[in-house]
Amino acid sequence: MSLESYRQARAARGQSVSPDVSQRPTQTYTSGYERGYEDARQTYAFEHGFVPSQQYIEISRNTNGLGTAGFILAILSIILSFCCFFPFAILVCAPAAALLCLLAFIFSFIGIFREPRGFAIAGFVLSLIGVIVMLVFSSAIITFLTALGRV
Repeated sequence: MSLESYRQARAARGQSVSPDVSQRPTQTYTSGYERGYEDARQTYAFEHGFVPSQQYIEISRNTNGLGTAGFILAILSIILSFCCFFPFAILVCAPAAALLCLLAFIFSFIGIFREPRGFAIAGFVLSLIGVIVMLVFSSAIITFLTALGRV
């Protein structure tokens, strides 16, 4: 309701259209959060002729940055641990995968104690799977190269 339509409605009912604030009805617009502050602010705005044209609702999203970082690092460590299958890349990929897996484990473990826990738990499990895959592939390659007599 705009100020002009408010004045027209009062004039149509035969009420005075004086700018006296005490004669205006107080109307509040609540949005469900911080009711005291919002009610006071919007009542003040309505009493002084400023009627909000639309509601603004603040949406806050809870995020877990460490859990998400641990999840992403765990995925990267698994990808790098599969690269350990190639003999020429084992010297580069194995240490990188081990470092990423260690960081993923630490970040995910810390992230488990924060809300939301979804990515943190997934990163924790994937980091453990990454360690297993990396150890299996690395030991298989080293065993194969030892049997060939190249190491």
